[in-house]
Amino acid sequence: MNTRDRSVTLRWTATGDDGRAGTAQRYLLRYDTTRIETAADFEQARSVSAPPPPDTAGATETAVVTASDGLEAGRTYDFALVAEDDAGNRSRRTSPDREAVLVREIQVDKGSVASGAGSSSRTQFVLNETQEVRVTLYDLLGRRVRVLLDEEIPEGFRQTVRIPTRSLSSGPYFLRFVGERFAITRKVVVVN
Repeated sequence: MNTRDRSVTLRWTATGDDGRAGTAQRYLLRYDTTRIETAADFEQARSVSAPPPPDTAGATETAVVTASDGLEAGRTYDFALVAEDDAGNRSRRTSPDREAVLVREIQVDKGSVASGAGSSSRTQFVLNETQEVRVTLYDLLGRRVRVLLDEEIPEGFRQTVRIPTRSLSSGPYFLRFVGERFAITRKVVVVN
């Protein structure tokens, strides 16, 4: 992901013409702002005009989809790829596990309410640049309850932070998101 340039780089392993041998005839690469789950979804999705030509089976392939292909800032995209052989046979549709989110600014969900014993709450966020992020849960008095996340987070992918509430008392808590170039706080209410 490159959120500033509005580009997404996709990588995959080339399939063959006949199974795992030879070279496919062409790739059909498409994207949409909704999940591409069916053949009909794939056919209705927007085509990338110039996907790379297929390489021999087993090679690593790369395609860069950019604003010139129609990507817009602030949108979420799903991608799907199909290989076609010289007889017109198509492979199964493959898609990345995650959506690409082209954000201009860091996005953190608003606070939430977790109710019921043993329930959990979750908050999602997306970064506009890759950086180290620490997410810490604090109680109302500002005491650290626990660190929920402390790792490098890649830009442009929705991340989920789960807040286990089983051992927490009812009341307000605060999530503090601290990155290399930002700090954001969100309120979470636990009702047990």
